Amino acid sequence: MKRMHQPDLVETLMIAYLNGELSEEGKVELFNRLKEPENKQLFTQLIKLRYGFAFQNQQDRIDCRMAFSKVRRQLKLRRIVKHTLRYAAVVTLLLGGFYYLSQHNKTSRMDEPVAKTVVSEETNQVTLTLDNGETIALGQSMDTIISSHSNTAIKVDAGQSITYVRSSQLPMQRTVINSIKVPRGGNFSITLCDGTKVWLNSLSSISYPEIFACESREVTLFGEAYFEVAPNAKSPFIVHTGDMSLRVLGTSFNIRSYADENSITTTLLTGSVSQRYFNVDDEIKLTPGQQSVYTKVSGDIECRPANIKDVLAWREDRIVIKNERLEEVFSHLSKWYSFEVTYRDPALKDVRFYLNMKRYPTIGDVLQKMQKTNGLQFTIDANERIVIYKE
Repeated sequence: MKRMHQPDLVETLMIAYLNGELSEEGKVELFNRLKEPENKQLFTQLIKLRYGFAFQNQQDRIDCRMAFSKVRRQLKLRRIVKHTLRYAAVVTLLLGGFYYLSQHNKTSRMDEPVAKTVVSEETNQVTLTLDNGETIALGQSMDTIISSHSNTAIKVDAGQSITYVRSSQLPMQRTVINSIKVPRGGNFSITLCDGTKVWLNSLSSISYPEIFACESREVTLFGEAYFEVAPNAKSPFIVHTGDMSLRVLGTSFNIRSYADENSITTTLLTGSVSQRYFNVDDEIKLTPGQQSVYTKVSGDIECRPANIKDVLAWREDRIVIKNERLEEVFSHLSKWYSFEVTYRDPALKDVRFYLNMKRYPTIGDVLQKMQKTNGLQFTIDANERIVIYKE
């Protein structure tokens, strides 16, 4: 019998996993192969392609294989471009160096930006993307039922939440994927077709089937969300992020998994969860009141007691930050406010801060509260940048 090549085996394992057809032995083999950076990158992109907002692919075997080929082509092209840009960067660096030397004596800048948080323009409304690619802005006045599929209806409650109602018990001909995206400064809740409730934090998104398959209930999360999973012993609930899969039967938990942050934090309130990270051998299991913190760069995992009130402060429109560097504080604040930051002294990024306040309407209100501690001054210049200095 012809031996299967490694790329073919990896492809088969990944597609079987996404189709829910991979055995426990196959999962062990897959997770072992995901320790290789190239395989992990490929699998992460495949998950995003299958569940993400931009593509809305169907979940049958043919589409998974097409997605796999698409991702492979994208990554190959990305490597070629990266290789080419190395040479272009050298030329640019040399030309830039000559220009700098010629201009250096003509002008100087007193306050050179050391670090910035640049925010692009974005919609201020929650958006629902249907399986056919149609995107609907869920306005404050909307309270209608959106017909998405003959088997389901979507009830919108005053632009604050949506509920999926199954209108027919007929079997689905194919899996229908929807997605919700929450803008900066917003939050939103969803009741899925099985009764599971999900609360999404600012700058978060989730993709999910309108009607779950019998074998499992799978969603993909980017950002932060709190889940109250409807119990179903026959159908586990699985949450995918870019780095891990979490599996439960019926429980409540919070996941914080922003792409621009260095860690993923999972906090369990009730029930039990098991987590599988793609570059970690062991399965992580939590008990109520416990949280796991996974560091993306090192792959280290710490399990520790959790302060549930602090973890869920965002649901009460509160900002709770304890003993974090100022640079990290502004990273948190950028989830809710749009701004740029300039540090006159780079050392100020390491100043530690504690915050426990309500989420004020503007970043200026927050800065007024912060300015009372640590002797720091915060001003907003003519370019609407936050300038931080110490008198």
